[in-house]
Amino acid sequence: MTINPIDFPTIDSPITKRSMSDFSISDLPIPARIRLVEDIWDSIATDIAADSASLQMTDAQRTELDRRLEAYASDGVKGRPADEAIEDIRSRLHR
Repeated sequence: MTINPIDFPTIDSPITKRSMSDFSISDLPIPARIRLVEDIWDSIATDIAADSASLQMTDAQRTELDRRLEAYASDGVKGRPADEAIEDIRSRLHR
């Protein structure tokens, strides 16, 4: 998705002549910020598809992932009801 310069003024835009140091994401309207995030996410996916080596896990990340997968595989419980999980989260937030 391409952002219209009207919605998302750039440095080169005739709408504004601000430098990047003057630019604040929060100056954009929410719909433009959402489109910006979508564009960033799409560009990351495209780059990874073109060069999967650009997103390699560290040894520590791989070890942690393996540990979590093993814990999941060995645990007899495969989850819990959503309402129980939500209540647990709420109780932790209100401590």
